[in-house]
Amino acid sequence: MKRLSYAGDAYQYQHPGDLIHVDLSQIKQPSERGYKYLMVVVEDISRWLQTYFLKKKSDAPAAFIQNCTAVRMPKAVRTDGGAELIKGQ
Repeated sequence: MKRLSYAGDAYQYQHPGDLIHVDLSQIKQPSERGYKYLMVVVEDISRWLQTYFLKKKSDAPAAFIQNCTAVRMPKAVRTDGGAELIKGQ
C-alpha cells in the first residue's frame, strides 16, 4: 500500500510561535543522570529548536507546558501522532 503524501494545512501560519512541531525519541543509551528520552520542539517559521531531556515518557506534558510558558502558547501543534503529550498516557 502506498502512503499518501501530507496534504498540508489550509491555514498559513504567519507569525513565529503560531505552529510548533514536537517529537519524542528514546535515547539508546540512558545518560548518567538517568535521562532516557529526548523531546524536541521546533518552531515552524524560525526553525528555533528547543530540547528537553526526560527520565520518563510521562514527563513530556510537563516539559511541553514549560516550553509554552517560557515562549508562548502556539495556535497549533504538529506531532507524529504519539500520545505522549496527553496526560495520563
